[in-house]
Amino acid sequence: MAAFPRRTPIGVAWMDFGNVAATPLIRSDAFRVLLDDLGKRGIGTNDCPFTDRDPPFSSVILAQDSGTRTIIHCNKDYPQTTYEDFSKIDLSQYGWVHFEARNTPHTLKMMQSIRDYTQRTGQAIIISLDFETRYEQNQELCAPCDFVVFSKELAGQLGWKTPSESCVELAAKIAGNGPKPVFICPWGSAGAGALDANGNYYEMSSYKQDKVVDTLGAGDSFMAGLIYATLEGRRSLAESVDFANRVASHKITGFGYEHISQLSSSK
Repeated sequence: MAAFPRRTPIGVAWMDFGNVAATPLIRSDAFRVLLDDLGKRGIGTNDCPFTDRDPPFSSVILAQDSGTRTIIHCNKDYPQTTYEDFSKIDLSQYGWVHFEARNTPHTLKMMQSIRDYTQRTGQAIIISLDFETRYEQNQELCAPCDFVVFSKELAGQLGWKTPSESCVELAAKIAGNGPKPVFICPWGSAGAGALDANGNYYEMSSYKQDKVVDTLGAGDSFMAGLIYATLEGRRSLAESVDFANRVASHKITGFGYEHISQLSSSK
């Protein structure tokens, strides 16, 4: 779970703003490099609980010809963020909180606590959800959100064949006549579709690259681009999704993320 401040610190690169909040971090010296890297980029960890448990790790096998990857993951029952962890956060410092669709009971309570906070204080905090797995178990997480980013792979498992169909089906599952989330479905090389809260649908093309080098983290890059363009850039839904497409497309042209800073945020 990540949270983003109401103001971007002066002097921090456009792609680096934000905080990691309430995500369990590891005290192990072997993983100190991760904390150092976050600190170097101006990403705060003050709201993160720490654990002495053995950390999860992933082995990533990249195919040189296509840039696709196979991930072998081991988490050894690494602890999930709990509602009790989240309740210690000072929400007045945040303008956007982003969740992954997991640990449903606790995540739902976290989302509701944000809505309760907004009702008490009048401070609007945007809630977004990255929805990639376990549709039936996690579907109820959609309703409290402002934005839901739904994976193409999970849509395919449900028999939805296009981003438009996926967005419409997701919106139809939200009960009642109240406001619905914005649903966004990235669709790989076909771009992405988005359905706003009023039922208006937009489809944005992808940005073709001559060579795919590393697709690892493309989805996270898409999400970061969307949040930045919406929260800091104050762009429209279509413009924000288009920018997210650009960020994700540029990310896959190189290893890691350093090269994303070369992408202009003004286009």
